[in-house]
Amino acid sequence: MTLPYDNILFTIEPSEFAQATIGQRVKVVDFPDGRLQVHHKGRSMDSIYNP
Repeated sequence: MTLPYDNILFTIEPSEFAQATIGQRVKVVDFPDGRLQVHHKGRSMDSIYNP
């Protein structure tokens, strides 16, 4: 699964959460420390980017 965000294409590890988000709109939270986290329907996955 891939996720385009801020002109970067992230590859997401396969998981139950990732499968549930295919074709769905998700919210990407960009933390001040540089971490990115995906949220969908009240759930969140582990950080997808951690500098």
